[in-house]
This record gives sequence, C-alpha cells and structure tokens, in this order.
Amino acid sequence: MSRELISVELGSVSGYEAWRAELLAATLAADLGCAWLLTWTRSEQGVSLGRFHRRAEEAEYIERRLTGGRNLPAGPAVQEFAFVLPSVDWLDEGAGGLGPGQVLNRALRPLLACLRAELSSHSGLEPFYPGRDLVTVDSRPVAHAAFSVFADGVCVVEQMLFTAEAPGVVDSLLARLDPAGVTGQALGGLDAGCSLAQLGVDQQIDWARLVALESASVFACELSPGSLPGQGLTADASAWDCFQRERGSLAAGRLLAAGPSMLGMLECSGVGPGAVGGAPAGEGGVSAEGDVSLSGIEICGDLLAPFHLIDQVEQALEGCPPDVSEIASRIEQLTSSTGGFVLGCDNSGEHALAALLARCA
Repeated sequence: MSRELISVELGSVSGYEAWRAELLAATLAADLGCAWLLTWTRSEQGVSLGRFHRRAEEAEYIERRLTGGRNLPAGPAVQEFAFVLPSVDWLDEGAGGLGPGQVLNRALRPLLACLRAELSSHSGLEPFYPGRDLVTVDSRPVAHAAFSVFADGVCVVEQMLFTAEAPGVVDSLLARLDPAGVTGQALGGLDAGCSLAQLGVDQQIDWARLVALESASVFACELSPGSLPGQGLTADASAWDCFQRERGSLAAGRLLAAGPSMLGMLECSGVGPGAVGGAPAGEGGVSAEGDVSLSGIEICGDLLAPFHLIDQVEQALEGCPPDVSEIASRIEQLTSSTGGFVLGCDNSGEHALAALLARCA
C-alpha cells in the first residue's frame, strides 16, 4: 500500500462538487492504492446533511455529504477535510487491523495536534476527542468527524472544523431552509458548541495547509500536492440526492415505524398485509398459510456500518416473521459474519432496530 498522501485544496465549492470530488478520489484510491486529503469550504451557508437523512426535494442549501452522521452547519465559516484512503489500515499499518472504534481515533490525530498547538499558545485550552463524532474544547464541540467504508474497502473520513460559525446554528438553519421539517431537527448537543473565533483563535490560520503538513508527520507518509482529473467520473446529481441506493417513496399502504437514534432519525418501512400499489389483500406480507411476515423492507437511517450492510439486512429479513428476537438474531448473524456493527440506538442496537422492523409487517 502506497505511503503517499496527495493533498488537494478544492477551494470554495458546492456540496455536490465536494461529493463528486470525494467519489473520484475514492475511485483512484481503489485503483491506484494511493491516499488523498481533500480540503474545502462550501460556497454558501447551509446545512451539511448526513448521508442517510431525508431531504425535501425543493430544499436549497441543504446538501448531502458522503458520510453519515448528524446534520451540521456548513459554509464559508466551516473548514472541511476528507481523508480518502485505500483501506482503514492505511491510518496505522502496524495496528494489525483497525476496529470501527479506532478509525476516527487515528484519523483525528493531525487535526487534534494542530488545534493543540494553536490553542495552547494563547489560551491554555486543550482539544479532546471523547469518542463518537465530536471534538471538544473545554467540553464545547468545535469539530465533527464521521467515516464510511465502501464494499471494496476504501475508507472516507470527513471532518468539519467550525472556524467562525458555531455548530448550534444548525437548528435555526433547518427551520429556515426546511420549514416543512422533512429533514428533522439536528441531534442535541450542538447548542453548547462554539467556533474557534469565539475562543480567540486567529481567523487567518490556513487550516488546510496545517492539517496536511501534520498528517505527513503523524502518518509517516510523503505529502504531495496534487489535483483531481477534471474528467473520468460521471456523478449523477439524482443519485447524490438518494441514500446508498434509490429508495422507494413512503407511499400509502406502506407501514412506517420511526424512532430516534444517536445520529438522527431511524425509519423502517415495509409492505403491509393489506392492499399495496394495487395488489389485492393477502399479498405482499401474508403467506399462503396466512402467516404475516416482513416484506419489501427499507431501512433509512444512520445505524448500520459499513453502510452497504443495510442492503444485506433488508435481503436477509425478507419473509422473516415479525418477531423481535428472530429479527435481532438475523441481524446479529449478519453483523458478526461481516464485521459490521449497529450504532446509535439506545440499549442493544440490534434489538432497537428489530423492534421497529417488527411493526412493519
């Protein structure tokens, strides 16, 4: 695996342009085995939408990012980074295989080192990564991180640093940009956050350059400035507005169950035992013997990692009886055999998901 890190400053771009650049870098990481560090700010103030949250079709400046997680403010006052790696093990080749809980721990080390250097020089404050998805200073969130691993092993780690805008403004942004509430409010905990400007940090700091240089030191790699090819990947804007694959609409006749998770709302839907899309009653969820079962299941939410595990769970549950223990058992079998995991739910993740799914038959 190459130890070269190619640094690309995208400048001020739209959410779609950043998303396209990350996909192109992911393709090159898979084909060439090289790692990329992309940096940018979004050209307009808006909301960075977690990959698995719903978005109103007419909503402007609510732009989906490649990784999942909570909804966050974005714009010229938020510096964004993305490590696009051939595998998670690029972050620490001597670790013998990084687990899910170790990926952000490694990937955030350059940013933490840069924050530590800038904060200690004038305030004595210390940045801290307590786990999950936030970096804090004095218990106040100042940065966010999330990652996704594709089926081919390529890993994308996105980080957002709130340089001049506090993360808590996301609720007012959603209220203005999505008055119908399709996306829903952001997960709690961001109101206590602050921007680096509020901490007295110099706003002229070139965070993209600092993080790139620190990454070369932390990851013991060769840093090379570069650029992405202008052609080579056709990114369909309609695909950008979907989840990992296009989901069916929540049409009349589908049964919906929803509940909160750590990273937003989790929605499960299925074809109920009644008439659906013109099908006569008795089809789509009821066997010839009259036993009700799960059918046409769709899961929307930031719950299963890696994200493509959602498709496998949906397939494995086709025809499953709506019994919480049986559903949870099938999910546990999949996660244990694939190295995946369930995150972001109260109590047992598998059982929390199973309880919602059982209501969709």
